[in-house]
Amino acid sequence: MLEKTQTVATLTRFDPGFKLCNIHIEVIRSPPPFGQQRRSTGPEGRRMRTVDIEYTIAAPIEDVFDWLTDATNYWMVPTVREVTLIRPGDIQGSGNGAVREVRAWLLSLTEHVVEYRRPTLMRYRIEGSCPKLRHDEGFMEFRAVPGGTQVRWYTRFEVAAPVVSGPLTLWMQWVVIAGFRIVLHTAAIDLRRFPLSRAPGGASEARA
Repeated sequence: MLEKTQTVATLTRFDPGFKLCNIHIEVIRSPPPFGQQRRSTGPEGRRMRTVDIEYTIAAPIEDVFDWLTDATNYWMVPTVREVTLIRPGDIQGSGNGAVREVRAWLLSLTEHVVEYRRPTLMRYRIEGSCPKLRHDEGFMEFRAVPGGTQVRWYTRFEVAAPVVSGPLTLWMQWVVIAGFRIVLHTAAIDLRRFPLSRAPGGASEARA
């Protein structure tokens, strides 16, 4: 049983003090279906940017879902410096209610899992971040396709800056796009080397 606060993995890398920034977000709605995006309205919504990536991984849908929704795997991502499981969910360390902090080089996020439907959907909201973000929606959706699993990773946000929010949000959009692709590529490589479905104990036993 995981403790309520547990450092899953810490990488020895420079820490420029990400914990100085924090913002509480309470916006959460049902995810739009594959191929569709939700439009935000109002002054803040006009500045929001969407990252909507589809990526196919040559592995069973259960394996892909378990890898990408388990924060303990993110320490393998080259741009991630630290992963902390703040509160475990209702299914081992993941599941509904899980809260985890992921610190990367240019972005730090505290994510709260609000919907967990294995193996097709994980929906989350960002409760803290640096730089500060206003978050509209975030989810991972999984679909079995010939040859593997299609992953759709969707998020919509803006940088909460008093000035130049638009340019900063555009820059952060490219940071998030690059980060999503690196995570998905890392998952694809690791699942090719260590298929989870062949190891009853999951990822850790597969790599033993």
